Amino acid sequence: EEAAKKKAAEEAAKKKATEEAAKKKAEEEAAKKKAAEEAARKKAEEEAAKKKAAEEAAKKKATEEAARKKAEEEAAKKRAAEEAAKKKAAEEAARKKAEEEA
Repeated sequence: EEAAKKKAAEEAAKKKATEEAAKKKAEEEAAKKKAAEEAARKKAEEEAAKKKAAEEAAKKKATEEAARKKAEEEAAKKRAAEEAAKKKAAEEAARKKAEEEA
């Protein structure tokens, strides 16, 4: 009877140890899975931030490009107006001179 009792106690202890080990392993797996998910989430966030920064930079560049182009067009328009005014003044002077000579 003692032997049977002892054997039963050993069996119970072995079973408990096995269950403990299984529980510990499951906990470690869950922790590993959680860590992997965290890393994946963090990576995704970093990718999104990088993409957003790239889009912002592209938008800024496009805005600057448009502003530069507009400034160039304004300058060209101004130059053309000045050229026209100069030409008109020259023609005016030539006409006046011709009138005076005549």
